[in-house]
Amino acid sequence: MSLGQYAVYAILLLLALFAVGPILLFAVDALKTPSELAASPLGLPADPQWHNFVDAWQQANMGAGLRNSAVIVICTALGVCAIAACAAYAMSRLRVPGSNLLVYYLLFATSLPIQLFLVPLFYLWTSLGLYDSLLGLVIIFWAVFSPFATLLVRSFMVGLPKEYEDAARVARHTGLPLREVVSRAEAEARRLPKLLSDVIKYCHQQHQADHPPH
Repeated sequence: MSLGQYAVYAILLLLALFAVGPILLFAVDALKTPSELAASPLGLPADPQWHNFVDAWQQANMGAGLRNSAVIVICTALGVCAIAACAAYAMSRLRVPGSNLLVYYLLFATSLPIQLFLVPLFYLWTSLGLYDSLLGLVIIFWAVFSPFATLLVRSFMVGLPKEYEDAARVARHTGLPLREVVSRAEAEARRLPKLLSDVIKYCHQQHQADHPPH
């Protein structure tokens, strides 16, 4: 390897140590007593206190926190996917009046900070009985993440050929298995990279033929 490559690897190694170093320091400090941590925050523990992890888990009630986090993440993900899929399909396939204005509205909604709605949300959620509840938090996450997800799914569905849907409708009415329709579409899609490579190869050969080496 050249000297430049050694320099690049050295810089990458330093950046990796810079990123992993704090995590290793936290792991080492977690094995110390409070007095030992105050006396030597960067040193190794003289007597590793492995029970610190058990004490932290029990005192912080981390089991309930992880359970609540799992419920919030799963419900939020499923709800956002359902909302975004339905809204994006309607905006990209159906003739919805004012769909273009709706796109601008979603772009505007994604740019607004959530802190702008904290005070009205507090009063509204308190009156509805949703304050300090998992359902209330999940609904807020649905409202926060659905606009961007809708725009993302819509951009994908706009580029998706409508012929796929027509093929699915034909398959439903003629009895042809939808799996066979999808497999044929996938086979055609797999031919595209080969077609592109053939076109690039042909252009390269034509360029060599027009500009022979001297």
